[in-house]
Amino acid sequence: GRVFYVPLDTGRPSHAAVRGVVESVAYATIERVARGKVGAGRPTDVPERVTGPAPPPPAAPRKLEPVVEDVPVIPFAPLHDVSAAGDAEALSAILSGGEFDANVRAGPNRSAPLHLAASSTHSAAGACVVLLLVAGADLCLEDGKGRTAPRVAVAEGVRNAFRRARHAMGEEVFDWGAAGVGPPLSEDGVRAKKEKLAEKKRRQRANAKARKETERAEREMEEKRSAEKAEQKRSEEKDKKEADDEKRRRAHLPATGAGTKKNACDRCLLSKPWVKRSQMFSRLDFVYCSMECVRAHQRTLAAEAAEARFAK
Repeated sequence: GRVFYVPLDTGRPSHAAVRGVVESVAYATIERVARGKVGAGRPTDVPERVTGPAPPPPAAPRKLEPVVEDVPVIPFAPLHDVSAAGDAEALSAILSGGEFDANVRAGPNRSAPLHLAASSTHSAAGACVVLLLVAGADLCLEDGKGRTAPRVAVAEGVRNAFRRARHAMGEEVFDWGAAGVGPPLSEDGVRAKKEKLAEKKRRQRANAKARKETERAEREMEEKRSAEKAEQKRSEEKDKKEADDEKRRRAHLPATGAGTKKNACDRCLLSKPWVKRSQMFSRLDFVYCSMECVRAHQRTLAAEAAEARFAK
């Protein structure tokens, strides 16, 4: 037989194209004619025509519709209610009755009592978890979202309750790790953890106390330095005032008081608010409000000099 190559319009044919070729070849009819010559006279069998049914069009891909199961919601039983509420006393009373199934899943999430107790934030939720495990609750049972009870626990006390149960019940009861329970936790471990936490709090309080003492000492030191600077400034101002008064006394000028303005005349102590001290008359180390005060001070100094000469 011969091998015929079927030309396709793409380099990598699609499934629909290959299917069309296969169906065409499968239903084709080949008719032969008498031997003849083609071209330069080379004999050959020339097919006259190829007939057959037209290939059927490729079927459209079917869209798979999601199958939604109409699962009825099972209402909560009293065992579910007390587990969700974290009521250990009521749960113990129900479990002691004997007629219960600790693995019944109910509610919109198909949660077992152990799931509800694990997700509770009540202070007694850990005790409810232990009671349910002892009563035969399946730790590896999943809810409607594929979660085990330890994986829905939010409170640290509940997670520690699962770890204590792992230590008490043994590794062969459940696959604790696959269910999401941490390493076993014994009572000694709980006590050591509490002591470690208490020691940490003591160190924090001691550090806070030491930090406050350091801040108080630094504050007292800063206040002392501020007081010393203020005292030094007052002492310098006093010395400066005494030196200025002595200089004024030798120059026969009146002493300045607390009410003396900065731009007051050094002789008459009169102040002119509209005149700056730099704009006043100056002679040696003193300033005057007018030339009259300048001349009057000059006469006073000249008289003192003459009196000193006559005294000799």
